[in-house]
Amino acid sequence: MSGRKSSEVAAVIEALKGIIQAIHEQMDSKMDQIEKEIQLVLQESNSLIARGQGLIFLNFPNAQKEFKDEYENLKSRFNKLKTSLVKIDFSEKIRSIKEDNKAIDREIEKNNNESDTIRASIRNKSHYCNSEYTQAQNLKKSYEELKIKKHNNSQEITDIYNVVKNSFFQQKEIVKSMEDLIKEGNSLELRGKDISEKRERASELKKDISIFFDDIDSVLGNKFKKDEYSRVKALIDNFNRASDVSVISSYSKVSKEISILKQSISEIYSVWLFEKNSTESYLERVLNGANSKNCIEPMDKFRGVEEDKISVFDYEGKYSETSGKSSFDSKIKLAKQLLQEEKFSESKKIISESEKIYGDSYKNFMALEEKTLKLLSLTSSMRDVMNKNHFNTNIELRDGVNMANGFKMTCKNGDTIIFDNISYDEEKGFIIELDHQEGTSNTCHVRWKDIQKDMNSVGVPMTDVKKNGNSVLYSQKMQQKQTVGIQQQSH
Repeated sequence: MSGRKSSEVAAVIEALKGIIQAIHEQMDSKMDQIEKEIQLVLQESNSLIARGQGLIFLNFPNAQKEFKDEYENLKSRFNKLKTSLVKIDFSEKIRSIKEDNKAIDREIEKNNNESDTIRASIRNKSHYCNSEYTQAQNLKKSYEELKIKKHNNSQEITDIYNVVKNSFFQQKEIVKSMEDLIKEGNSLELRGKDISEKRERASELKKDISIFFDDIDSVLGNKFKKDEYSRVKALIDNFNRASDVSVISSYSKVSKEISILKQSISEIYSVWLFEKNSTESYLERVLNGANSKNCIEPMDKFRGVEEDKISVFDYEGKYSETSGKSSFDSKIKLAKQLLQEEKFSESKKIISESEKIYGDSYKNFMALEEKTLKLLSLTSSMRDVMNKNHFNTNIELRDGVNMANGFKMTCKNGDTIIFDNISYDEEKGFIIELDHQEGTSNTCHVRWKDIQKDMNSVGVPMTDVKKNGNSVLYSQKMQQKQTVGIQQQSH
């Protein structure tokens, strides 16, 4: 027994390229970008909190005199909102993640050095590489574990960004509510002052009540407090028909009824508006993510260029047998319908389900991209080898549609060698099938020895080529039923 061959070791090491590339190019870049976005949002958030902390709810004397309960309620709500404005700090957590990434990078560098050492140790060996093969497999496992760690760190950074972003939206609504309460306090103060000045002017009080009531949006009144709105409206009609003495004596009571109704509608509307805006914002964020064109075509990425990018769903529809787009669109349609019906909680639940569908499609895209890039790299290496051996090559898609399903490569130079199937299977690894049509020179065994050597040097696992059960590379009779052109090792 000759043990593991150097070509098998080289194949394992070659497979590590895709893993290293995924760690460095995708995750590090994504985390750096998200961290920058977190800092920008935190700057806006801190500025917003400072603005909110600087707001003051004044002691409105006339409002306290004429509308004590309403004034105290406004002040209490204002102080409660102001207390809720608290800065959030993830600097220590982000620092910890960055330190962990540095440790991971050091491990990657250590693995890279070990990979170079293994590659050097098999350079002049063809067999008896069991130790190097075991080291390469362990190295592959280490890279996979580091990739998972980087992915987890990337997810933690993303979670922090979502918390910071949501916190900013809440703080924005809080500051706006505080400013609205100050406006209501000013309005209450003016009305209190007016009451003091207009006690003896019944006609002006009636006008004041009408204006105050008309300030309530009738649409909101009938929408949120229909019965109470109708009752207060009837109360005002009776007030306007009363004597001057009754108007003066009942003014505060009627005004208080309007104030309570207005405040109640305002509170309900604020909650309704917050739910509506947060649902619309969530829907927009999910749609923007799904529609964003951040995926590079496999051939463009392999060549290192960025042409027109496509969305995750477009990529999935183009290179995968399954796609989440139909389910996603169905969920989004239902979410929009529920939003239109003002069923905000139910709409958010459906949006969350659509977000999960998109997340699953993104994972599928990542797997498809890695598989396709591996296949492109292998096919490119095989083409270079055949060109080096003076063959004219032509590469085409196996099914004429999807490169994820593999390539067909035709090589001609007297002999015709057709690689019918160059594909990649997650369980079997690389799959290579060929048809060799020998020309008149009868020198295929010489050519194949050169081709085998060159294929192995670039990480393509080729151990023998057989014709009619006979080894082309070795003068040994094989079983008559054995006609596979290339024996391969799964990656």
